[in-house]
Amino acid sequence: MADVETPQEAVQPDQYLLIGGWAQSRLALQPLQQAFAVDHQVSLMTLEKPEVDLQRQLASAVMNYSGKTMLVAWSLGGLLALRTICAATSLIDASALQPKLKGIGLIACNPCFVGDDDWPGVGRSLFNQFADDLELDPIKMLDRFTKLQCLGDPQYKQVVRTLMPALAESQQWSLSLLKCSLDWLRKWDCRYLLNQQARITFFFGANDRLIPAQLAGVVEKQFTQSKVIFLQSMAHYPHAQAAAMVARILSEPPEQPEQPESQQEQRELQELQEPQEKHSL
Repeated sequence: MADVETPQEAVQPDQYLLIGGWAQSRLALQPLQQAFAVDHQVSLMTLEKPEVDLQRQLASAVMNYSGKTMLVAWSLGGLLALRTICAATSLIDASALQPKLKGIGLIACNPCFVGDDDWPGVGRSLFNQFADDLELDPIKMLDRFTKLQCLGDPQYKQVVRTLMPALAESQQWSLSLLKCSLDWLRKWDCRYLLNQQARITFFFGANDRLIPAQLAGVVEKQFTQSKVIFLQSMAHYPHAQAAAMVARILSEPPEQPEQPESQQEQRELQELQEPQEKHSL
């Protein structure tokens, strides 16, 4: 009788969960979505809810997927991701998430956005100006912020044009939600959470006007377990070219540690290293 082969269970591909930044609609995530969707399962999150609801949404997306999940978070979305998966700040059971995560990619993300004397950030003066402008004229402030995200990009005008539909969507968000989430950027300090994560890849844009240039060096020096990558063509917004680079790097298999030699190989090596016994004639 011929042997009947048992069909092998298909390996579930990794999921890439894309998390947007402050006041960024799903349309703003299109370059990242298109870059990852070529070879991967992709899900999207935007910051349109209170923190506890966002943490639950993130946890549900990770736990309900049978395979592993890579979190790919942009700007404020990165702070939300860190706060969700670290037990000290998580509003859900963070311990259950850790085994399900493949890693974290943080794009144009400053763990302490405002900064202080020991950490580069936008500064309280500029941040307070953001908050005041949002209160006075939300539509105008969001337009300005969108253009500020693109400032420094070699293709500035083109990138701004592509973001106009996304801007129109975010201008429909409630003012109370925008003010609340902007305040997260002011008060969330996630620096100490970086020491609790060993699989973080930072992507900084060389032309970013919202992330000080020296931040990459500070992160690289203080958090040696993290990987830091500079994207020369990117400002704060991850346009198509930068998104493709991020997708390529985060899709690469992790480096495998050198495997120890087998016991047989160790014995043979030991025999070669031992001095040869002298035989009398």
